[in-house]
Amino acid sequence: MKKRTRTSRELLTFDDILLRLEQEFADPDNIETIAVLGTTLGRSGRLDEAIQQFDRVIEIDPNFWDAWFNKGVALIHKKEDARALECFQMAASIDPNTSTPWLKRGEIHKRMHNFDKAIECLDRCQAIDHENTYALGVKLEIFLEKREPETALQVIDKALEIEPKDSSFIVRKGEILSSLGRHDQALSCFDEALEISPEATIAWYGKGAIHFQKGFYEEAMQCFETALKIGGEYYDASRGKAFALLARERYHLALKEFQFLTKRYSASFEFSLGKGLAQMGLRRYPEALKFMDRAIRLCPDNADAWQEKGRLLQKMGREEEAKSAFAEAQRLKEVGERSCPYWPKDFAQIQHLDGID
Repeated sequence: MKKRTRTSRELLTFDDILLRLEQEFADPDNIETIAVLGTTLGRSGRLDEAIQQFDRVIEIDPNFWDAWFNKGVALIHKKEDARALECFQMAASIDPNTSTPWLKRGEIHKRMHNFDKAIECLDRCQAIDHENTYALGVKLEIFLEKREPETALQVIDKALEIEPKDSSFIVRKGEILSSLGRHDQALSCFDEALEISPEATIAWYGKGAIHFQKGFYEEAMQCFETALKIGGEYYDASRGKAFALLARERYHLALKEFQFLTKRYSASFEFSLGKGLAQMGLRRYPEALKFMDRAIRLCPDNADAWQEKGRLLQKMGREEEAKSAFAEAQRLKEVGERSCPYWPKDFAQIQHLDGID
């Protein structure tokens, strides 16, 4: 078979294409083609050059909507939100009945933590585009950052009225309900999401976390393993599996899992404590004590670590030291400081819902 050779046209570089655009289309008086050149430059990552072209368009026609909007997008990529905000404001004033500038303004205000302004812009977006669930998703994250989970749930319900089979919103609802301790409702959400999207790893993880809370450790472990099988590397599911193995008193496997996590993600308070608990379960008390002490060095104000160290010292017959450890645990509990939460104590707060107490 004769080998096919590339033509000179196929060998054109992106710069060649840009040059042809400039030569053949970028008539100084033709703002449409200058705008196309700006968009092409922007998509290639040549943001400063793109902005220059949009400025050329704006100089010729200050009411050219596309130039203001696309300049705003380029400025977002340059992380110049304040300037981008001005561009979208101009785009919205030129055409107040287009929703996207309001959406972009809402996203920028959110990043700036101007939450009230963000919500106002997103509401304007939805007033124009009633079925814009993306805008609802941005509002959802705002209410979570404001620590208003009940309002966030209302936003999700509104989104599900528009897209009742959107599994991402259903999963998010489950996560929020779980963080509020409404585990049965959360479990129903995760099951519903999995009926729609059987490979939704976050739903499998959330379901496993709730089973763990209810003491159904085998079911929890199955959920975590399913999440890992689908999603590959999944930090939270690996943590959950390790503590589920520990709760099932499968200490050898738990220790192996904690060792893998330490190697993969580096040493941490909870992995050191987990290894200490696994070694204690295997009655390897000196090794367990090393890990308990390491955990306490990493987080000296965690009451659980001191409590477990006290239990271990009792098993080793070191009663006086055990009493001291228990006393420190009690002191920390009375202080009420929530220091270094670890997975079994903190699982209901799904990893990325840290805006909710």
